[in-house]
Amino acid sequence: MRSGQRQRGYSITEMLTVVAIIGIVSLILVPNFMSMYRIGKMKTATRNFIARVRRVQQQAVTLNRRMRISFTPNTRTYTIWTERTNPTTGVRTWVQQGFEQPLEEAGAANKSGVISFGTTNFDDKDSDSINDIVYNPNGTLDVPSGITGDPFLQIKTSDKIPRPTITVTFSVSGSVKVT
Repeated sequence: MRSGQRQRGYSITEMLTVVAIIGIVSLILVPNFMSMYRIGKMKTATRNFIARVRRVQQQAVTLNRRMRISFTPNTRTYTIWTERTNPTTGVRTWVQQGFEQPLEEAGAANKSGVISFGTTNFDDKDSDSINDIVYNPNGTLDVPSGITGDPFLQIKTSDKIPRPTITVTFSVSGSVKVT
């Protein structure tokens, strides 16, 4: 090296300043990203459930049979049932399709707030103490008895997000609306 040249580099003060700036930006951005993740998880769970409800309605029309979604408030799962009629006796029975379905998207590691069914005004159609959404073979909703207005259910989470409860409203014609 020549004698008059100095090596160039960063001073400790410059390095500490950069680290402090990165720390301050992280303190602001990370909580926002976590909140966005939780909101997205809630929306995805609701979207998946509504898609499943619409498939059940379509199956009722396609199979020309009543279809039912059973759920209990404050739980995370629901089951889907098909009504079958015995051709010889004419007795109607409900047959479960597959296993219980989770309300959340598949593979979601729910380590924070639990996403579950909340308040509802659907009633129990088959006396098993579980609320039921029943679609008729023409795709219309079998409306709960004694309610005024459209039936609804709520999907809720215990996460600290701006909107921890989403209301899903069903019309008699079978349409579904999220508010």
